[in-house]
Amino acid sequence: AEDEYFADGISDEIRSRLAAVRKLGVISRSSAFQYKDTDKTNRQIGAELGVDYLIDGTIRWDKRGGGAGRVRITPELIRISDDMSLWSQPYNRVLEDIFEVQSDIAGQVIKQLKITLLEPERQAIDVKPTENSDAYHAYLRGLDYAGRPDSSKEDLSFAVQMFKRAVSIDPDFAIAYAELSMVQSLIHHLGYDRTEVRAAKAKSAVERALELQPDLPETHLSLGYYHYYCYREYGRALEALAIAEKGLPNDARILLGVGAIRRRQGRLAEALDNMKRASVLSPIDANLAHNIAQNYSMLRRYPDAERWCDRSISMAPNQVVAYERKALIHWLWHGNVEKGRIVLEEKPRINTPRSIFYWFQQELFERNYQAALDRLASTPGESLEYQFWFIPKSQLAGLVYRLMGESERSREAYETARILLEEEIEKRAEDHRVRSSLGIVYAGLGRKEDAIREGKRGVELFPVSRDALIGPYRVEDLAFIYTLVGDYDAALDRLEYLLSIPSETMSVPMLRLDPRWDPLRDHPRYKELLRRHGFDPDSKPQATELLRAKPPDEPTDSGG
Repeated sequence: AEDEYFADGISDEIRSRLAAVRKLGVISRSSAFQYKDTDKTNRQIGAELGVDYLIDGTIRWDKRGGGAGRVRITPELIRISDDMSLWSQPYNRVLEDIFEVQSDIAGQVIKQLKITLLEPERQAIDVKPTENSDAYHAYLRGLDYAGRPDSSKEDLSFAVQMFKRAVSIDPDFAIAYAELSMVQSLIHHLGYDRTEVRAAKAKSAVERALELQPDLPETHLSLGYYHYYCYREYGRALEALAIAEKGLPNDARILLGVGAIRRRQGRLAEALDNMKRASVLSPIDANLAHNIAQNYSMLRRYPDAERWCDRSISMAPNQVVAYERKALIHWLWHGNVEKGRIVLEEKPRINTPRSIFYWFQQELFERNYQAALDRLASTPGESLEYQFWFIPKSQLAGLVYRLMGESERSREAYETARILLEEEIEKRAEDHRVRSSLGIVYAGLGRKEDAIREGKRGVELFPVSRDALIGPYRVEDLAFIYTLVGDYDAALDRLEYLLSIPSETMSVPMLRLDPRWDPLRDHPRYKELLRRHGFDPDSKPQATELLRAKPPDEPTDSGG
């Protein structure tokens, strides 16, 4: 088990060489690796993936005798239609020869399939990324941790360590620099470290990769994600991804990246198209399925969103994000806290900030206020942070105490949060998440003008026009600020706007469910808003009621 990263890495290196050939359609790593320990037949696998050939085999690593030891690889090329073995050849080499073995295996497959290679494709097949086996091992370990489905802070931090080790051993290891940049950019994107220092590290690594190998497609892939993840420079990101696609015609990450950018731009039809094309290359990819579910959630096409969440969970039952999204879908779609709790109880018990926040919301929506406080108390650290939000636990406690009618304890909690957030503002004044949270805290403390100023600043820093996925969260925060300070018309202006645009943060069932909006319930505009959407404003939401899932003229996606 401790050497599984090595076998996975060797397998993926062979796959990557073949994926550089434009006349081949090669299934992605994440989908292919679902079959490592399968008992399915070759024909079953071929049918599920839509492929005509499989490469199967074994890797044995003998570490005896000092040094890195010897590697025995036995590949086999199998034709699906008649289950015939077209080619097989054992390779028994010292580890230092591993790149020649990978290239020869890919070359033999190309020969058997009678494909004529272009010169750039031949170069991609014969590539030797490093001369140092220790650097290569560190690189493979980095790939292993960087590719884990939940992208936890701990996994990504370890991946950074491994890539740094690889380039410290071999300063000319270009693709390791590219992968290092990719992980640094992802850490920034997910909100684990939203500082300029982190963005500069991503930039430095990709610039070094470009300096070493300006034509390496993986470098342009990382450059594209750097522009997207760190600065939302969509045009420059798309240009880099287009260059990468020329050398990586079978890389689902490019289509996913283009789809994710189109989603941020609010071009959801194009986003879906790109992600579904990516799913052809990566049909058993839990992260990709989850992303497609997110698109449908923004469109309020909740049956489709739920189906893609279920697909994601079936592909990777040990993840957490698809379970959390499925719970969110039940809240948005039906206002159904019973189903939300069932889903959250099914997910693996991983105590991440994101998971705690979902559980906190579940308790809040059920109005189990003490249970919500207990969830916060069980969480290490002072804040919950993700790409969508930066929220001190004391801020959430202030909300709960306010809902419980304990005004003094609420004020104490908000004051604690204020101190923390004002310190954070000194370090990252342009962080929209911190600005919005500070506005909420000021509102909780009765500082109306300060609250509205900070809430508006959060919206200005990250408007919907810049990011159609996260921008609505800042608008919702501003609506909550207006609610806290008693400006209900301004709050309803924002809520009506959110209901008029694609958004995964707001729906009428969610509006009825969330106790934060209780002060609005007797307002005539609130009641009229509910009537327009087909709800009785005088009835209380029931957990089991089924509400309209989508506009009647919007077709359900039956393609899966």
